[in-house]
Amino acid sequence: MIKDPKTKNFKRKKVLYSSSKMTTIHEYWRACKAKKKPEYCAENRGRARTKLEFELVLIYPKNRWAKDDKVYRQDELGRNQETYLDEKFVNYRIKDLIPWWEEEKIYDGQQGKHIFFNEMLDIIWNIKEPGTIFILNNKIFVQVDNTFWVFQNKNINDALRLFILLRTEILSRGKTNFIFTRPVTKANKKYLYDILVNNGGFKRSELLRHYSY
Repeated sequence: MIKDPKTKNFKRKKVLYSSSKMTTIHEYWRACKAKKKPEYCAENRGRARTKLEFELVLIYPKNRWAKDDKVYRQDELGRNQETYLDEKFVNYRIKDLIPWWEEEKIYDGQQGKHIFFNEMLDIIWNIKEPGTIFILNNKIFVQVDNTFWVFQNKNINDALRLFILLRTEILSRGKTNFIFTRPVTKANKKYLYDILVNNGGFKRSELLRHYSY
């Protein structure tokens, strides 16, 4: 379930698992509770940067033997609030819920598809030559001589968050063939724009974009 920023209520986003067997759905639920939160998750959406909140909910069909137990969640002030399903699930009851997440995807410009952080890290880890990793608007570039890899995010803030995570992961694992740089002056950015256009074949209009919604 995902929190609606307008109504502040949680509504269905998607069904992860479904089964007619109680034992099977319990196995799925235990596996979900044991999962570790990914390092790069979705935090905001849209140009308004609406904060995302997710919950994973275990529901059962209602029947005459079912106990109508109440399930509570805590709000931002630590107050317990009873949890309700939306009107599409009037014949179901909540058994349990836990905080959840949605792993953020990154657009890989080389493959022309979206990938996850671990896949991006594997690609960069396999580059053995000395190179530079830099951030420019909502994109992260890996440069080895005149060869470039580009990874695109939804906005500048997500790109910066990914850049910091990538730098931390690579340096903490002892990989030392990359220099990380974050251009802040107009002169530095113009220099990188010119290199990417002239040597990398990128379009300047695409490089100047801050969002990709």
